[in-house]
Amino acid sequence: MGTAVHLQTGDRTCFLGRTLDLAHSFQQAPLLLPRGLRYLSRASGVRETLRRAVLGMGSLIHGHPVLAEGMNEAGLACICLGFPGCAQYAPDPAGGKTNLAPYDFLLWALSGHDTAAEAAAALHTLRLVDVPLDGKTPAPALHWMLADAGGNALVVEPAQEGCRVFSNPVGVLANEPDLPWHLTNWKAHSALSPQPPMWSRDPSVQGSGTLGLPGDFTSPARFLRAAYARAHLPPVHSGREGLTQMFHLLDYASLVPGGVGTPAGLEVATQYSCCMDLTRRVYYYRTCENSRVTAISLEPKGQERDFITVYPYCAGQDIRVME
Repeated sequence: MGTAVHLQTGDRTCFLGRTLDLAHSFQQAPLLLPRGLRYLSRASGVRETLRRAVLGMGSLIHGHPVLAEGMNEAGLACICLGFPGCAQYAPDPAGGKTNLAPYDFLLWALSGHDTAAEAAAALHTLRLVDVPLDGKTPAPALHWMLADAGGNALVVEPAQEGCRVFSNPVGVLANEPDLPWHLTNWKAHSALSPQPPMWSRDPSVQGSGTLGLPGDFTSPARFLRAAYARAHLPPVHSGREGLTQMFHLLDYASLVPGGVGTPAGLEVATQYSCCMDLTRRVYYYRTCENSRVTAISLEPKGQERDFITVYPYCAGQDIRVME
């Protein structure tokens, strides 16, 4: 589960951020994958070369980097979100195509492209193949949100006929159903307003203009809350303001521990929220246990390393004490 938000500020700083909602950790940590990194494509068996450095949150599964989101040195970013019951993959590789496991889509997009439009133009060459992560974990059902430093954002969803590409006028993505369904549902809630209804100016009904905005944690409800908050956001003039507002927007869709459970009795919560500054190439995140924001810059010296840099995952509560 998770919710993604895209935002461009008045000074043209571009952000892409998300919540990551799971019942457990996936041993995640911030990873910097250097330009020139060699990795094995699980679908084709071919060893690929990363052509652009990538910074994001992920884990190494048997040495293979799997990222939940990331951005490259050109300012192109990609977020992977669950798409259960909707994602459709090919059963086997095919000749004449770039065969990819769905969890390698992010590496493909960020390795070979500088903009969302470039990546979208190359999608016809792809064949997404149902290749398990390992012997115990099937291929995750995913769709993706791409955004670049020019302020452009697209959504890519795997279907039987191949990858479908959508523009994203509301700048928000959640999980199932598909984006067209979410956009139709958003239009049905277009009367929601920060202002009280015309029939009452009584201060005691403050917030009544949002009656009908769902408060549950389903994917449609999280999409609506994030879209509503983004649509009514006051003007954001600078990158510093944008960073603050991005985390406020993500709070609208966050899951607190104890609010959502699984049939197995596990608690689903927002493990972390992150925000990528695509203009300055800085990755910001905060965790379920630590409200302080941690920042990592995609600096040139890190792009040229010959190894994957694994940064500490700052989970412990970090409190600034003042005397």
